[in-house]
Amino acid sequence: MGVVDVIKRWRLVQQGLSSGKKRRTSSGDGPLEKLGRSLALRGALYLGFAVSLLSLLIVANVLAEINLRGIEVRRELPPEAFAGAPSAGWMILRNTRPRG
Repeated sequence: MGVVDVIKRWRLVQQGLSSGKKRRTSSGDGPLEKLGRSLALRGALYLGFAVSLLSLLIVANVLAEINLRGIEVRRELPPEAFAGAPSAGWMILRNTRPRG
């Protein structure tokens, strides 16, 4: 409880709007608090999260490979190129997969 809360509570007591008593707080450690402090549980959750992200990366890689299967890429450069002079090249993409 901060200083501002103490001042507000004191003003309410002075006005007769509060008894000045605090609410009860749970002092016993419940099962959720014990689990929250468990190093093994936090490690297992972290490991599970890391494994799930790794599996998502693997699935995305496999799907990308399936999607790009059948694509041919060919690079064509001009017959002459000179140092310091700009030159243009071409990338030719060809889809060899049948449609449908």
